[in-house]
Amino acid sequence: MSLSLAQFLEQQVRKRSAADTKHKRIENFPKHAEAEKEMTHLSPEAATKQLLSSDYAVPDIGIDPNDTLDLQTGDWTSIEPSDAKPGTYPQYGKLVGLNQTKTVIELENGLRLHFPKVGYFVRKAEDGRDGHV
Repeated sequence: MSLSLAQFLEQQVRKRSAADTKHKRIENFPKHAEAEKEMTHLSPEAATKQLLSSDYAVPDIGIDPNDTLDLQTGDWTSIEPSDAKPGTYPQYGKLVGLNQTKTVIELENGLRLHFPKVGYFVRKAEDGRDGHV
């Protein structure tokens, strides 16, 4: 079935109108360059100072007494990804949270790191610090 010239033109106008609407939506997205002007830039030292001086905002999850890892609050703990060669990327810290879905350790500087249970090996570090200084 062939279109008359009027039908063809009407079809083209509808397509163009739909394309214009799409482009208008895209143009309404936030402009990163403009938003970046409003951002406060911190040096690494200032960011570290601000982070470490802030209050801890996430509720404590405690230690699940039924967890099979048999770890206690305050245990020096080693956490490392299960998809890497053992010992390649260990993270050491004092255990402050452990439940069915995550493990939380506190570093010596007070920063707390949250790790999912899936995909990580969690264990009590040997000799208190597992050779880590």
